[in-house]
Amino acid sequence: MANENTQQNGDGAVEAQSGVLINTIQVQSIDVPAKFSREKTSDGWQISLHDACKVVINLTTSMRKIEINLIEGDRIEKDGSDILVIRNHPADVYRSHSQPSPLARSRDELLQQGEPAKV
Repeated sequence: MANENTQQNGDGAVEAQSGVLINTIQVQSIDVPAKFSREKTSDGWQISLHDACKVVINLTTSMRKIEINLIEGDRIEKDGSDILVIRNHPADVYRSHSQPSPLARSRDELLQQGEPAKV
């Protein structure tokens, strides 16, 4: 399932634009709020995303989580004791899909949201 941005050679090495590697012992759950497909592999599984979304990986320690913006064609792979989040596109593409946190909004944006509707 390699494309022009992700390469896999004969010894199992994966080459991608960017990614995150997490030990499965630390993962409690993975929330994928978009259409995806899952395929079993010899030593785990592979999830391929069909739509852009923010994937949330909930960790077992201290109620922590990792939020990652992914788009169509990106993958999440479990290989033995590792989970690898593979981004197949240049970083600029992900910036256009990111949504600002409510904490990063300006004072005017927050006040505008709190105003009652005018009739």
